[in-house]
Amino acid sequence: MLSLPADIALADPRLLVPEMVAMHQRHPQLDIMNLEALGAASLLDARVLLSERAADGALPGPLSAEGLAWRVIKIG
Repeated sequence: MLSLPADIALADPRLLVPEMVAMHQRHPQLDIMNLEALGAASLLDARVLLSERAADGALPGPLSAEGLAWRVIKIG
């Protein structure tokens, strides 16, 4: 089972939603969950951890394009 670090932060929805809208304008191919991850990472200046499977998906390109840090972790 995975555990989360004690310093996990949540983005304020009043700030997150406009950031998601801006991200959608630049990355319209992303679904709402990916937009939330991208927007939260941007607002919180956070590194995104992606599973090996997710690293083959839609997020790595937009994360890199936005200059956001990300890395792949092994799950299981």
